[in-house]
Amino acid sequence: MTLRLDPWTPTFESAVQIEEDDGAAPSDVDPFVETAEWRPQQPSFVERPKTIAFVDGVQRAEMRVIGANNGTTVYGAFASVAVGAVIAREGGCAASCVAPERVLALTDGESHDLVSVPCGNIALNFRAESTSETGLAAVQGPILNARRNAEIRLG
Repeated sequence: MTLRLDPWTPTFESAVQIEEDDGAAPSDVDPFVETAEWRPQQPSFVERPKTIAFVDGVQRAEMRVIGANNGTTVYGAFASVAVGAVIAREGGCAASCVAPERVLALTDGESHDLVSVPCGNIALNFRAESTSETGLAAVQGPILNARRNAEIRLG
């Protein structure tokens, strides 16, 4: 597969889009979900746990790519994922984090070898993550999965 950098910033739509979104809204919205029987619920008391951990992650598409494989257009992005945690317990709290991960997100079930990008004295290594979905919007799926999996591992 041949990958080419998409010259547009990742915050905009791709410079090249083959599929068109029909813009249709979901049709299963129930505007009558609240009824006359609605009332506030009083939660039952639960004692505070001795340890509380808050795990969160962040993701960022660094650069979009457009791939070509035997006439098929594949969308992708080089992305960074990082996660951390704050652990609060009696007597204090602590922060924990792991090294950022780098992902080459690809659509259409495509895969790619590890991509190593020189950056000063180090190399940024992007491992491929894929989805079977197609289209530009599908690129977010593998990035979200990489972040969620990193959060689960840290948790």
